[in-house]
Amino acid sequence: MIVLGLHDNHNASVTLLVDGEVLAVAQEERFSRIKMDSGFPKNAIDALKKTYPYEFNRIDRVAVGCVDQSFLDFATKRYPNFKVKDFLIEEERFWLPKMAGKNPDYLEVMSDYVDYSKCHYPLDQIKNVDDTNELREIRKSYIASYLVILEDKIEFVDHHACHAHHAYYSSPIRDDALIFTIDGWGDHTNATVNTIKNGSLDCVYRTENFNLGRIYHFITLLLGMQPEQHEYKVMGLAAYAKEHFIEEPLKVFEK
Repeated sequence: MIVLGLHDNHNASVTLLVDGEVLAVAQEERFSRIKMDSGFPKNAIDALKKTYPYEFNRIDRVAVGCVDQSFLDFATKRYPNFKVKDFLIEEERFWLPKMAGKNPDYLEVMSDYVDYSKCHYPLDQIKNVDDTNELREIRKSYIASYLVILEDKIEFVDHHACHAHHAYYSSPIRDDALIFTIDGWGDHTNATVNTIKNGSLDCVYRTENFNLGRIYHFITLLLGMQPEQHEYKVMGLAAYAKEHFIEEPLKVFEK
């Protein structure tokens, strides 16, 4: 069984598995040189296909991480492309009015950041930007066309189910277990509680109102650092590396 794992949001990547064993992994940023690059991982796919043509011509299944993706994320590629100042502009133009009870149109107020060509998918074909089902069909059609496979070989996997399986299978535990997932957002969820029995995962609870990840995200921005990248620095789990990321948070604390 040959399975291609594909992720098309930030940190876009592909993984080639043969009979359950990881044969190769490639991340789009390695080829585009854009940190945390997002969208369809075309360059990563091309690299693996060149190295493993036999396996690519015999793909049995494609597992795509995330059932629902955000049209707005694809249209702006905000996480790889936005700098701190851009997130602050987004706060001023969109989130502040929204939190004040208004209903701003994101594509309108952030129009200077929109470029449909950035993520490879034919976004100009979509009729309703809020319809994740329509967007999923566009993603599926493009993936099938690019890989030259039938669409029924493509399966979309719940974001938190991916996290939960990774937590379990990357650990030494093989007994029945309880698994928690917590993040910023994925498939309308930011936390789950799961059980795994006899190797079978069952999600017993999920919510989109557990905001720990979002708090870390926002504190990172308030400290003058890059959301979705520098949260580990806020937690003290990673080095600051560049002088800029020492100076800007220091200004915040000095006030």
